[in-house]
Amino acid sequence: MNFLGKWTSKTLILSIFLIGFLAYTPILRNNFVWDDEEQVVNNSYIRSFTNLPHIFKGSTFASGGAGLTGWYYKPLMSLWFMLNYRLWGLNPAGFHLSQLVLHLVNCALIFILFQKLFKEFGDQKAKLVGFCLAIVFAVHPANAESVAYISASQELLYTFFLLLTFLFSLASEKILVIIFSGVFFFLALLSKESAIVGLPIIVLYFWQAGKKKKSLWLALTLFSSFLIYFYLRTFVAKIPLAKPELSPIAAASFPQRLLTVPYLLFSYLRLIFFPLNLFIAQHQVVREVGEIRFVGALIGVVLFLFMMVRQLGRFTSNLGRFFFFWFLVSLGLVLNLFPLDMTLAERWLYWPILGILGMLGILLAQGRDKKESSEKSVNSLLAFGAIVLLLAGRTFLRTLDWHDGLTLYSRDLKLNPDAFDLQNNYGVELVRKGKTEEAASHFERSIALSPGWWTNYSNLGVVYQRRGDLAKARELYQKAIANGDYYLAYENLASLLLKTEKPEQTITFLDPALKKFPFNQFLRKVLIIALTRKADFVLAEKEADWLYRLSPTEENRLLYEMVLKKQKL
Repeated sequence: MNFLGKWTSKTLILSIFLIGFLAYTPILRNNFVWDDEEQVVNNSYIRSFTNLPHIFKGSTFASGGAGLTGWYYKPLMSLWFMLNYRLWGLNPAGFHLSQLVLHLVNCALIFILFQKLFKEFGDQKAKLVGFCLAIVFAVHPANAESVAYISASQELLYTFFLLLTFLFSLASEKILVIIFSGVFFFLALLSKESAIVGLPIIVLYFWQAGKKKKSLWLALTLFSSFLIYFYLRTFVAKIPLAKPELSPIAAASFPQRLLTVPYLLFSYLRLIFFPLNLFIAQHQVVREVGEIRFVGALIGVVLFLFMMVRQLGRFTSNLGRFFFFWFLVSLGLVLNLFPLDMTLAERWLYWPILGILGMLGILLAQGRDKKESSEKSVNSLLAFGAIVLLLAGRTFLRTLDWHDGLTLYSRDLKLNPDAFDLQNNYGVELVRKGKTEEAASHFERSIALSPGWWTNYSNLGVVYQRRGDLAKARELYQKAIANGDYYLAYENLASLLLKTEKPEQTITFLDPALKKFPFNQFLRKVLIIALTRKADFVLAEKEADWLYRLSPTEENRLLYEMVLKKQKL
């Protein structure tokens, strides 16, 4: 493929953009899916830049009027959603377009970065390696989830800022440039905490390159950025480090999580080299040494590591060891040594895969230096084109799965039937399609898989309420509240009490509920209705006035007027 040397960098980047765009065109017709509903669709905080201070003082989920809650501190992701909402409103096509553009920009930065890192092999080879690796990254199916899933924008954002951190650190020895690197690293951390892996990766690069003074300055600057991030997360946003042990891997013992590590490594390697089966919500746990998932995966991983160590010994460049370190350190964060909310996720490979691509780049760069004949050049181009076409085709098909929740969950359940959250989400989609009884079995299956969760209990309660079994529905709502203070369970139970109990009982239930969810409009409307039925119009007027000032909609205005007229609702 020597002819690529005649192409300018701009032409190669445009080629990457075009091929990447074609591979992902289906996402422009996709809808909001899964966490998109809570983090985008129902998130009032992203609808105005006046809420900017709030996103730095909370998590990313706007759950039922309790403010921004959750166990994640990713304010730049919320800011990204704000910018997208300002541009597109709640049009999912706009959000998907922005996500795709950000991915393609990352691909361009990868091309530029690898060109710089492979300079020791000559400008032409550096350009060839950068182009090949960037275009593989652009269309690789392992990245499909990161690009097609709006709520995975955190992966693209932290990778974007880490790439800028690395590029700026390469640009100059000046202190000001190093400071700018620290700023970009700080923004990467604000996008996702996984960006912390950038610190050892970038510092190691300069250390092994013999620039020890610069590496120490970078280490100090990047670590200072981390301390500022840690302060914001811990003392300003007060996001806890520990998460509820909902997923099977989080509830597993530490020895069981260790037994699962070979399976995780093998699974991620399979995603890179054989990305055929793709699915979400993976919760597998290896519990015994004798399991095939442990023995088989361990053999596969040991063989891979053996081949890598042998190959590293043949590399004439230190870059091979550097990229191997990049891959292992990045992947180390998602091996569940510290329990996560899933066993593995394809989107978590977005940054680590660059380490493997870098090692493949060494093989390409250390190829024969003899000038290729025209026939060999064409054959090389055809072989590479076939690989890119296969990867892009698989990515294209996978993005079709992400069209909407029903399409995604129904397809992935066939490969992943033991995912408690997937069973629940598929049940929700069935309820929305009017298939309530069919949904019940999926909610029950979800409860059996994860009895400590709350969403599945609340959703099953809706099924029983529609059946007319109000006692069972009430029991399930109460269980959801006991498990996790789930706001929809509060709403469902409040609505049920309003229909079946005296106003006083509904009001008694709502008082503590509204302390937990002070901005929940549904709960406050139920309270206003209960107060009018109790004939307490003074308090009802006060609540209705507060509600209208909180959200001056036509519905809230009419409700306020009816209260002023002392109408029982």
